[in-house]
Parts: sequence; structure tokens; C-alpha cells
Amino acid sequence: DIYNQTKQWMYRDNIHPDQTVPVTIDGQSGAWNAFYQSLYKTNDKVSHFVEDGSFLRLRTVSISYDFKDLVKFTRTLRLTVNGNNLFTKTNYSGMDPEAASGLNNAVTRGLDQFSFPNFKSVGFRLDIGL
Repeated sequence: DIYNQTKQWMYRDNIHPDQTVPVTIDGQSGAWNAFYQSLYKTNDKVSHFVEDGSFLRLRTVSISYDFKDLVKFTRTLRLTVNGNNLFTKTNYSGMDPEAASGLNNAVTRGLDQFSFPNFKSVGFRLDIGL
């Protein structure tokens, strides 16, 4: 489970995109900020903001091919493409279920406080052996 404090603070400041989603109360629908503010201000502030942090991620993939047969004057001519964090499947509403304010701190583990997500990246490498 992850306590999405980022979402809670955005509710407090009236800047979360949820606040444009209409809710129906007593038969009337509307996007009322007071409804979302009440979720922030309740005595049980945590339960609405604790979410399932389960995820499936393609962490690292690497593909290499040696083109040495195409270029005769080299022992090796290898192209490698690396990808990191290319795919994540989760129902967590925050930016990244792994992002936490202090992974090495037991007190803040599982607490999302505007933490940086794992970035997607692609890298290329060319090895030439003469």
C-alpha cells in the first residue's frame, strides 16, 4: 500500500484533476471543490489516500547484434540498444508506485510526497574492435 500524500496535498490546494470530475450528492451532480476539500479535512485523512501500489514493470531490456560479417576490416562491430522502465502497468493514481520519499528510511517507506518517478530511457552503444 502507498499513502499518496501528493494527491492529498493537491486536494488541499484545489489543483488535483479529480476536482473537475462531477460527483452526485442528493441527486445533484457537479464538480464541487467542497466535496474534495472534505476528503482532505476529515479526521480520517489517510484512508482515502492509501492506494494499492501493485505494479508490473519492464525494468531493463537490452538487445545486441554483431555486424562483423558486414564489415570485413573489424573483429567486432556490435550495436546494443538498452531500454529502462519502458512499461509499467498499475492502478496506482500517482506518478510511480515505486517513488517514495525515503526508500532507505522505514518511517517514510510507502509515502509518496512528490517523489521523482523512475524515468524511461533508451541508450545506444557501438563497440568497434579492430
